[in-house]
Amino acid sequence: MKINKNNLLKFLKLVGISGEIENKEALLSIEDKLLKVLTLSTGKYVIFYGFLKDNFEKIEDIGIDNIQELIKYITNFENETINLIKKENKLIFDSIDRLTKEDKLKISYLLKNPDYIVNKLEINKYNEILKKAQGNEFTPSKKILQKIISYSDSFKTNNLILETHNKNKLSLFIEDSSENNLLAEFDVKVNEDFNIKISKILIDIFKIIDLNDNIELSIKNDSPFKIRVYNDNYEAIYLIALLKK
Repeated sequence: MKINKNNLLKFLKLVGISGEIENKEALLSIEDKLLKVLTLSTGKYVIFYGFLKDNFEKIEDIGIDNIQELIKYITNFENETINLIKKENKLIFDSIDRLTKEDKLKISYLLKNPDYIVNKLEINKYNEILKKAQGNEFTPSKKILQKIISYSDSFKTNNLILETHNKNKLSLFIEDSSENNLLAEFDVKVNEDFNIKISKILIDIFKIIDLNDNIELSIKNDSPFKIRVYNDNYEAIYLIALLKK
């Protein structure tokens, strides 16, 4: 099957996340035209669900032992389109030109037994948690997200406070251990006001997202923080546990 290398890489980076909640491994479900992933991160802070659309052919679920390692391997390909097949317990990637036989590159990746993937989550449990997080969706601008990332990076702190006022103002409050703090306000529109405390893990996720994609948030008191990222090729949803205030 021929697939788009760049879209696959972008999607795997969304799956892998980074930092303390990195998804080192994952179970990939490959169906006709679709690759799906559902994971529960280390510490059970973040649920990830996503799918990538491409010319996939249905095979049984496969286990990836090290997502970041696989990303590095695939990055070696120069061609935008690569070939992918499963042979026994391996994924075989290649970019051989079938006509000229030039520019050959072939990578064989050993799969992990799906039974030994430990960060799996049942789809029914995911749907139950997703339902709680839905209902207060809004679309922040790229500029707002860039400012939240920049402001958060300037302070040494482990958490952030986000609050809305009159359903049209979003405030970000950050304070470090020396009681230095920052308060910023942004114009947004939400269905219901909220006041939450969340780990700086949120910023790690914002950093791996392509801010040019469509990005939708849903934030509610006492419910997981939902991020939905999507374009014509893939969709990813993150559900992040809130902290007690």
